Amino acid sequence: MLKPWLQLFRVPNLPTAVCDAVAGGAIAGASLGLPPSAVVRPALLAGGAELLLYMAGLADNDLADADRDREAAPDRPIPSGALSRRSVAAAARLCVLGAALLGAAGGLPPGWWLVALALLGCIAAYNRCKDAEPAPARLVMGACRGLALLSGAAAVAGGGASFAEALRRPEALLDVLPRDPGACGAVVLAALGWTLYIAAVTRLGEDEERAEAGLGRWRYALGLPALLPLAAAVPRAGWGAAGFAACSLYAFVRWCLAVAPLGAPHGPAARRRAVGRTIGGLLFLQIGAICLYPAPALLGAAAACWAAALAVRRAWPSISGS
Repeated sequence: MLKPWLQLFRVPNLPTAVCDAVAGGAIAGASLGLPPSAVVRPALLAGGAELLLYMAGLADNDLADADRDREAAPDRPIPSGALSRRSVAAAARLCVLGAALLGAAGGLPPGWWLVALALLGCIAAYNRCKDAEPAPARLVMGACRGLALLSGAAAVAGGGASFAEALRRPEALLDVLPRDPGACGAVVLAALGWTLYIAAVTRLGEDEERAEAGLGRWRYALGLPALLPLAAAVPRAGWGAAGFAACSLYAFVRWCLAVAPLGAPHGPAARRRAVGRTIGGLLFLQIGAICLYPAPALLGAAAACWAAALAVRRAWPSISGS
């Protein structure tokens, strides 16, 4: 009874969803010089909400692909009959509702809600256009992760603005990014790196069920966006910036090691392994970003997500993350 749901939500990848928002909150908090009391709670709330939105997107993806999966991936929960369309649709709605309740109960600012709505729009757009327009769809998929990072930044940088204040002062809805130019630049660069990196992962995962021919040397260049967030650490000093740089470099090295075997003809299993490892590289980008704001709670959250990702892969090796 449990395995179809683990397959639906692709549990090996779930820990990476939490740290997107936490990383965004850490970058915004470090750039603005905010105290832990103004960073930790909203960043963790945004991380929890992002996890639920990510799960909703995965459920919606299987709903959108149900007909195609009957031929391309008959072992997925819906075409195999393990889960019904109705139950998957209900799960997606519950996840969105849970994210909204978490944001409301946590008092997240209007900027977070604005980013969350944009994220839901990108999720729906990707799930329905990825086959018709694959090239733009890759960027839309990447934007989902970039917006997830921005959601954490918005939760932290949005201050104490409430919906009532937004009604009186509509410009409060624009508090998605820090107003300080340096802080804004750091968040935008990181979000752009996240977007392009996941767009590259999406390109790598295309046609994974039919992977046969070897890939060219361009497969290494696809991982270069992992280095883009380094620009956010350049103006800084200290071990936090060094940690960010080291994690970004390792994410790129990890990408290269993951795609190296794909130069020879390979099957779907080899492609899935490579995609899973490159998604794991995102976790190091996230940990590096959190090093910029070394609050114990945020570092603990990153460590817990990293440990959870390893534990899930070992406990359920048959559950694919891609």
